[in-house]
Amino acid sequence: QCETVMAYAGAATDKLFSANSGGRIYNITSGGNIGAADVSGLTNGRFQYVNVATTGGKYLMAVNGADKAQVYTGSAWAKDGDGSPYNITVADSSTWIYITLHKNRVWAVQKNTLIAWYLPTGAIGGAAAKLDLSAFAQRGGFLVAVCTWTVDAGYGMDDLLAFITDHGEVIV
Repeated sequence: QCETVMAYAGAATDKLFSANSGGRIYNITSGGNIGAADVSGLTNGRFQYVNVATTGGKYLMAVNGADKAQVYTGSAWAKDGDGSPYNITVADSSTWIYITLHKNRVWAVQKNTLIAWYLPTGAIGGAAAKLDLSAFAQRGGFLVAVCTWTVDAGYGMDDLLAFITDHGEVIV
């Protein structure tokens, strides 16, 4: 059973992947009969993902709150812990339930907390920095998402980062 469909937007090619409830990721770009899984042994198939362009290439980065961050390189899958540039230090990417890109920086939400993490600018790995929003969430709870908020369709420099809690608060 498919739980997530992820689209990879590469430099020369686009691909489509399906993550299923059996903890596998399949390449479904061609349609028809599906071959062997590209990735197996995952805890679940409920991913949030983002396409990230760096000086090293274009990547699809995905998190599910149970396994280390998964990264599609354009030709193969890798994960946090597979070496540079995929290693994420300081934070445990297996606790990340949501991921987004804001001003060329990957942001992630740590499950069941009011903590967000961010990676260095233009990177898919490296030392993650912690942003604890517990002092700003008046109703408590935990973060469920982080996204870019814009009032000019992204054309200006005033794009803001918005954190959304399970208690309905939005911290901008």
